[in-house]
Amino acid sequence: MKVLSESYQRDVNKTQKIELFKYFQAQFDELDMFLSEIQKEQPTWMDEIFKEYTSILREKTNPKQSIEIFSMDLFSPTNWKVIGNYLDKLLVLQHAMLSFLDIINTPKNNKKVLDKEDIVEVPFGNYVRFAYYHVYYFFHAIMNLHGKEIAYDLARKVATKFYSKPNPKGKKFDGLVPFMSWMADLCKTTHDFTIGEIDNGSVIMHTKECLWGEALKEVEDPNLMYFLICMGDFYSATKYNENFVLTRNKTILQNHGICDFCYHDKRKESEIVHPDESFWNSL
Repeated sequence: MKVLSESYQRDVNKTQKIELFKYFQAQFDELDMFLSEIQKEQPTWMDEIFKEYTSILREKTNPKQSIEIFSMDLFSPTNWKVIGNYLDKLLVLQHAMLSFLDIINTPKNNKKVLDKEDIVEVPFGNYVRFAYYHVYYFFHAIMNLHGKEIAYDLARKVATKFYSKPNPKGKKFDGLVPFMSWMADLCKTTHDFTIGEIDNGSVIMHTKECLWGEALKEVEDPNLMYFLICMGDFYSATKYNENFVLTRNKTILQNHGICDFCYHDKRKESEIVHPDESFWNSL
């Protein structure tokens, strides 16, 4: 294997700055897109799911969460197809998301009232929980009501529709090596990894630790979180170049100990084959 990058190590003390109001708006917009797909699949389920969802969120909310947060009339719900019908539930969601952010235990954020322009700085893991836990718990509510297999199937369907949407203005790469160099730069503070090019022209990313996976696997059902979040990696590869294909059998999120990314270029490989177990064990 030809090593393409030095071995990088994540910054375990990494923090993330968030323009909180804008991020809340973006998170609500994204949640509504997920829920719109669920409503298409199961249009009669929404009321009971929201009831279970808010019950779960109340359990997950820090009872000491006393920060005054943004009034709902500050947001722009004009494009919301689903959550606009449940605005009374969003206050519960806001409190839960601030609990996932653990903002009251972050010393730099000592304000009791958050202004629309405020930027907060939190540990990176808290940022990840804030970004994804609220989506996960909606599907967990479906699991509680309708069982694991139905929740898994719906998560796969919804995630597929969400992540496979075209992005014509997104970044493009002609070859795998520049693509993976760009990936290395993105991941160098959040992952422990090495990138290498193997004999058939494929490029691997061997990840041993990941701040994203560490935070996301804390949930009750990491497999459900995998369907909602990590499945997007397969679709994003093709968005960067229609000839790129990702194969992967293991993830840190699913407690496999590594993420075994292998990116292929269909123009160079007549058959897409993921490296076998012995290859990864040799690294």
